Amino acid sequence: MNRVRLSIVTGILLSIFLMGTISWIHPSNDDLWVENPFWNGLSEFYSITNPIRLSQLTDLEVGNVTYSSLFLIGPSTEFTQEEADVIESYISRGGTLILLDDFGTGNQLLGILGLNARFTGQILRDPIFRDKHSLMPRVIVTNITGVNNIVLNVPSVLVLDAQAKILAYSSPTSYTTTIIEEYPDRFSQKPIIASLSLGRGSVVLIGDSSIFINSMINRGDNKVLLGRLARCSVIIDESHSKPSPLTGIKSVLLMLASSFQYLEVRYLMVLIIIAVIIIFSVTEIEEVDEVEKILRKYPEYDRNLLEKINNDRKAKI
Repeated sequence: MNRVRLSIVTGILLSIFLMGTISWIHPSNDDLWVENPFWNGLSEFYSITNPIRLSQLTDLEVGNVTYSSLFLIGPSTEFTQEEADVIESYISRGGTLILLDDFGTGNQLLGILGLNARFTGQILRDPIFRDKHSLMPRVIVTNITGVNNIVLNVPSVLVLDAQAKILAYSSPTSYTTTIIEEYPDRFSQKPIIASLSLGRGSVVLIGDSSIFINSMINRGDNKVLLGRLARCSVIIDESHSKPSPLTGIKSVLLMLASSFQYLEVRYLMVLIIIAVIIIFSVTEIEEVDEVEKILRKYPEYDRNLLEKINNDRKAKI
């Protein structure tokens, strides 16, 4: 292999290695992602609940689910009929669905499940009962043992029928708007958390997808609420979140790393390396000297002079 080709191949391999290393080391910063240790991630939620992570909802095993909770947190892509059927079967057998949403696609799933409850998509604010500002209202919780008030983060509210059991209300000084800058026309209490029965199980709706992110979980009784909702076995759906390219690369690297536990994969990698070495070696052997190429075309040229010119050229490279 000549010097130029070796430099190109080495540069490509080094670039791939550096990109992979940086992607592996740098933590994910995706919203609502369990491996994101920053303010908008769910790393603390993960450490508390140690959930089973689903890359696709159809992998949800429906068996003895009485003591389990399925968390759908801020879904951003729509649900298929097959996914809704799996979820409905899970709930009907005694499982609990915890759907945390505000401005996502939770309503689409509720419609497929035939439930008369919706997230309004309106922004809830409270200028009096709040944390840092009115977009972080404090909400009064009822019917959940040990939970008195929780702190929300730019939440929405619910619209429910008479069959729903309301678990948390906003205060009487709260109001809803369609845009953050809009001023209120009336103040009133709004339902924030509610429970609905479906078969032998239940659906819990929370009008805030970010209540359990790292920057919110220790405010108010948020962590206590999580403890009440997270039953013995916790499952979290990741298939309806859109990961960033960084998270996608990290997932691929993790998959590749985990595949090396199989003997067949290690053997295959050794064979690939051997094949690459042989290909480059054969290529190098088959390479014809530049002088020889010229002499084949112009046999009347002086070999010694051509070799001197070729050596001078190589010395300058």
